Amino acid sequence: MKNEKNRDVLLVAGGSAGMVKALETLVNPHVLVSAIPLDRSLTDSEIHPLVTCPGQRLILLSADPERDGSKRWLDRARWILDQVPTARVVLHSSLEVYGPDHHSVGMMDEDAERRPALSNARAEFWEELEAGVQEAVPSGRLLILRSAHVIGEWADGWFNRLLQKDRVVTVMGYDPSIQLIHEMTFVRAVHVAIEKRLTGIYNIAPCDALPLHKVLEAAKVRSLPLPWTVLRYFGDRRTGEGRGSSRAARLAYFRYSCTGCGDRFAKKTDLTLSSLRALGQFVGEGREASLDLADYSDSHGLDAPFIRRAAEGRLKFFEKIYFRVERKGFEHIPELGPGILVGPHRGVMPLDAVMVVQMITKYSKRVPRFLLHPSLVKLGVLARFMRRMGGVIACKKNADEILKRGDLLGIYPEGIRGPFKYYKDVYKLGRFGRSDYARFALEHSVPVVPFVMVGPAEIYPIFGKLNWNWVQQGLEWPCLPVTPTFPFSPLPFPLPTKWHLQILPPVDPVAAIAEAERTGREPCQVITEQVKKAIEDATAEMLAKRKSIFLGKVFPE
Repeated sequence: MKNEKNRDVLLVAGGSAGMVKALETLVNPHVLVSAIPLDRSLTDSEIHPLVTCPGQRLILLSADPERDGSKRWLDRARWILDQVPTARVVLHSSLEVYGPDHHSVGMMDEDAERRPALSNARAEFWEELEAGVQEAVPSGRLLILRSAHVIGEWADGWFNRLLQKDRVVTVMGYDPSIQLIHEMTFVRAVHVAIEKRLTGIYNIAPCDALPLHKVLEAAKVRSLPLPWTVLRYFGDRRTGEGRGSSRAARLAYFRYSCTGCGDRFAKKTDLTLSSLRALGQFVGEGREASLDLADYSDSHGLDAPFIRRAAEGRLKFFEKIYFRVERKGFEHIPELGPGILVGPHRGVMPLDAVMVVQMITKYSKRVPRFLLHPSLVKLGVLARFMRRMGGVIACKKNADEILKRGDLLGIYPEGIRGPFKYYKDVYKLGRFGRSDYARFALEHSVPVVPFVMVGPAEIYPIFGKLNWNWVQQGLEWPCLPVTPTFPFSPLPFPLPTKWHLQILPPVDPVAAIAEAERTGREPCQVITEQVKKAIEDATAEMLAKRKSIFLGKVFPE
C-alpha cells in the first residue's frame, strides 16, 4: 500500500471478481480498485489500509437476493460506510424492485413504485436495500443504479446463470418482455455515471426488450413450461440463503414483465443501450447477425410476424368461416402517421378486438396498438396472446408513447364494463363520453377514427350476472356473466353470429377546436359528441339492415 498512498480508492463491496477486473481496465490509472467481500465480517487489518488512503474514496455496493439476506447485508454495508463517512456511494440495484405485476404499464420510470397489493420477496429485498442505504448516506453522495439483467461470462445474476443451462422451467402461457445489458456495457455505464458524478436514482435499461422465449431460443436453452399453480405450490423452497432465492419469487418474473425506462440515464450519459445488441454479444461473434430479432424487440411484446401468420392461418378461419366478417370503410384508416381508433367492445371475451387488429393489419398493412385492461394479461395463454397481438396496458404514458411513434392507438372508451352489458343494452353506448381519447387527439393533433362492429354482442348474450367476490378479485371482472353457452354449458363456445365491421370517417381535432370556439363548448366535448353520434347512427343503420344475427349482409356490394 505504500506506493498507493496518494491514489483515489474505489471499493467494490459484494461485486464479482469479473466486475472488479473490468473496472480496473476502465478507471483512471491513479484510482485503486479494490474488492471487499460482504459475505463475511472484515477484520480491521483488511479495511484499515483502504479507508486510510488520503485520496477520494467511492464505494460500489452490490448484492444478490439468492445469497444475501437484506438485514445482514445492510448491517455489513453500514459498518463499511461508517468506516468511510465521507465516501461517495453507488448502489447497484435492479429493475426487479418494480415487481412482476400484471398491472405494470411497462418501461417504468424511476419514480414508479411497486403496487402495495403485490407481494414478491425479490422486489421487497431490493426495496429494503435501497431504503437502508438511503438512510445511511446523504442524497448528495448517493447514486442508485437499477439495472436490467446483466449477462456475460462473469455476470453472477440469476438470469445469467439460467442462460448457461441446457433447460429451464418457465411459466406456461406467459412470455414476458426481458431487458438485457451486457456485462462490459454495464461496467462502462457504471464508470460513466461515476465520472459524471451523478446522484439520485437511475434505470440502466435498454430502450428495447425481447420476449423471453426468443432470448432462451437464441441462447440455445430449452424451455420446460409448467402451470403457475404447480410452480407456486412447489416453488417456495429456497435455492440459497437469501429470502429472495425462493423459486416462486424468481419465476414470477417469468410470468409478468418488469421493465424500466432508461431515457433519463441515456440523456445524462449519452449511452444508448440495446437488449438486442446485448444478446448478440452474449451468443458470440458469428451468430449475432443470425438472430434476426428486430421484429420482436418491441418493449411491450408485439409480435408482428405472429399477427401476419395468424391472419392467414387460424384467425382466417374465424374471419372467413366462423364469424364470416363483412367489412367496409377501411379507406378511412390513415396510411401513415398516428391516429386513434375508437369503438364499442362487446361479447365478454376480446374476440372482437382480436378481429379488428388482424383485419386492419391484413387489409391496411398497419398494426393498431389497443389499450388493455390488466385482467386480460393476468391469466396464462390469453396474456401471451394479447401481448403478441400488440396490446399494451391502458395508461396515458403508453398512449403517448404509441402516438409519438406514429402508430395507431386503439381505445375502448367504455372500459371493461362494455363487454359485460346485458343483452338488452348491448347496442346502447351508455357512458361512452369518457374523453381520454379526445384529450389524446387534441394533445397530439391526430384524427379520431370511429368504428362499429355489429355481431360480437350476440356471441355470448348476457341474461344474468353473478357478483361473486372471487370473480371481482381473482379475475378482476365486474361480474361473472351468465350466457347460454358460458360459463355453465359443457360447450362454452361463442355462437357463430355474422359480424359486420365498419370504419367511419375520421373526426379532425383541428375542426373540432374551431367548432368549439364557434359554439362556446370545450373541444373535448365536441369530439366525444361527434364520435358518439357517428357510432350511434352507423349502429342503428346497420341493425336496421340486418335481417338475421347469423346470416345476410348489411353493406351494399
